[in-house]
Amino acid sequence: MQYREPRWPTHADTRIEKGKGAFDGTIVNVGARGVGISSAMEVARGDRIQCEVLSRKAAGTVCWAADGVFGVWLDEPIPEAVLAQLRGMRRKLFDGSELDGIGKRPRDASAGRPRA
Repeated sequence: MQYREPRWPTHADTRIEKGKGAFDGTIVNVGARGVGISSAMEVARGDRIQCEVLSRKAAGTVCWAADGVFGVWLDEPIPEAVLAQLRGMRRKLFDGSELDGIGKRPRDASAGRPRA
């Protein structure tokens, strides 16, 4: 079994560049060496891309791609301060609640505490 570094859900806008093309996207999860991105850009496993992670350029290789979402293994780790900031950008769910992190219960956005 292959080890996978922990990932945290997030919601951060990004700009993705591949060759001469560029698209907007959203970082939907983040780990120290990788990001999950949702975008209309068509990519395939093995493609080299460059994306912005909170205004910092990051280059990496697409590891998987399916249905408008893809995972990128970054050439360099994300600095801990940037990673901490991304972890704090909680992803809003369809019902208005926010997701704190993997394995935790959604929080009630209006009350700021876990839902019962």
